[in-house]
Amino acid sequence: TAIGVLALMLIPIPDRTIAQGVVWTPDHSKIRASSDGFVRSMQIAENQSVLAGETIFTLTDPQLAADIEVLNKRLPGLQSAWLANLRGDPAAARHTREKIRQTKAQLTHLHNKADRLSVTASTNGNLRLIAPWSDLQDRYVNEGQVLGYTETRATPVIRAAITQHQIARVRAYAKLSKRQVKTSVRLERRQSAQYDAGIVQFAPAAVQTLPSAALAQRNGGTIVLDSNKANELTPATPTYLFDVAITEKPTNSFALGSRAWVRLDFGNASALSQLLRWITE
Repeated sequence: TAIGVLALMLIPIPDRTIAQGVVWTPDHSKIRASSDGFVRSMQIAENQSVLAGETIFTLTDPQLAADIEVLNKRLPGLQSAWLANLRGDPAAARHTREKIRQTKAQLTHLHNKADRLSVTASTNGNLRLIAPWSDLQDRYVNEGQVLGYTETRATPVIRAAITQHQIARVRAYAKLSKRQVKTSVRLERRQSAQYDAGIVQFAPAAVQTLPSAALAQRNGGTIVLDSNKANELTPATPTYLFDVAITEKPTNSFALGSRAWVRLDFGNASALSQLLRWITE
């Protein structure tokens, strides 16, 4: 009867919501090009272990090599001119000495750039590339561009995306209960396992770009993209990011960039109140 249905609707049941995220790559794990140049060689095969400071890639910059050669050839002539003018033309000698100083400074700068053509790992771990080596080889890359990352057994961080309504609930719960929402995580490759986790931080404002294409609805995620800016991974509605750290020590490495599902547990609430909230959202 109607009274029986209403009574059932008033029974408290678990109040939860799910946010989708990705296993996030910490900045210190990313392997970035330390200079502009062409990717010429890779010293360590993908999936092999690497140590911090170990060279992963070697870049080349033909223009840089040519500039160094020009300055190296110019320097002896300047030094000879300086010696020749020391007694006969002190003013010309001073001018030439300044040119020598400038040329040496340029050479030092260019040699420092040449030293950065060796791309090294910042942390220990297993090497993962952002693309197959056949796609990276001979590609021109800019300084700071990510070429790969080191995958470790450190406690992973999940970067998840939630709606404006969801983040309002999380903040209201934390304010009311004086504690963070209880969270847990399931991973794409280990969906049968559930990991205890804790919220680390929230982005202060809605994001303009999703951190990963995997979160977009067109790629199997939950976030609808702005149809006018779909190629830029711009959400169609206000979307907020938050980081969740798995509190358990992993027994093996986590696949960075893979999908994850974060469960936010708000305790118990009646089915009726949850239904009404769902309708208003």
